[in-house]
Amino acid sequence: MTYIKFLILILIFNQKETESLVCQRCEGWSGRAPPGWIRDVNIECANRNNQCFTSFYCVKIVNPKGRHSTYETYSSQCYDSNQLVTFPGNTISIENDKCYEVSNGGNPPIIKKYCFCRDKDHCNGNSKALLNKIILIILTITIIFNIFCPI
Repeated sequence: MTYIKFLILILIFNQKETESLVCQRCEGWSGRAPPGWIRDVNIECANRNNQCFTSFYCVKIVNPKGRHSTYETYSSQCYDSNQLVTFPGNTISIENDKCYEVSNGGNPPIIKKYCFCRDKDHCNGNSKALLNKIILIILTITIIFNIFCPI
């Protein structure tokens, strides 16, 4: 009977992908500040109230500012498609936990990095899925301890 309960717990807590995904929605920059810039408190997308909902992917779009730049800007948002145009006329299927370089096709081209995820809310590790895995680990250790070290 204990094994059946354990199996049910695994099925409940080990969800790989979600039906409705909560994504962070914000803009910011990272790196060493250019002269005259003041780092904003919300720059790291710390405010969980800035969010959107999707059934597809969360995306973080990084815009490098050039070879000699000390910072880059980024945008975190929802992405409501399974397809991405990486270059004018070139569309690919998006995969979970993968990044893609996207060009505008200009001369010189502007190339941004799109990173997609869909296995946890906010794609930053602070999610319900992480809490569920911690609970599952604790329950597993407790069951193993009770089997091999009965009182």
